[in-house]
Amino acid sequence: MVRLSLNNVSAISRRFINDRTGLFMAETCARYMDKFIPMDTGALAQNYATEPFKVTYNEPYAQYIFNGDRFNFQKEKHPQATAHWDKACQSAYSVKIAKEVSEFIKRG
Repeated sequence: MVRLSLNNVSAISRRFINDRTGLFMAETCARYMDKFIPMDTGALAQNYATEPFKVTYNEPYAQYIFNGDRFNFQKEKHPQATAHWDKACQSAYSVKIAKEVSEFIKRG
């Protein structure tokens, strides 16, 4: 199991941070992280749970894959597959995620 905490919310005013926003943020991040998760059968990418500001990948081998810096991941199904997929996602999509969360907050 891998539990990723989404602690970097400094760009959003603290008064808007609540569980509803945190859940939206976690689900948005999970959606963007998908393409960076190494994939063979798809079980790892599909077996996750979200809670406010957290995404948990529940496969028994998730931690092993997440920390697998020495692996050469197959790239056929997910060409951007990598260990520490949260960091890759943050580098590629942090601006888009922040924009989506901001729009969610504006919609109220």
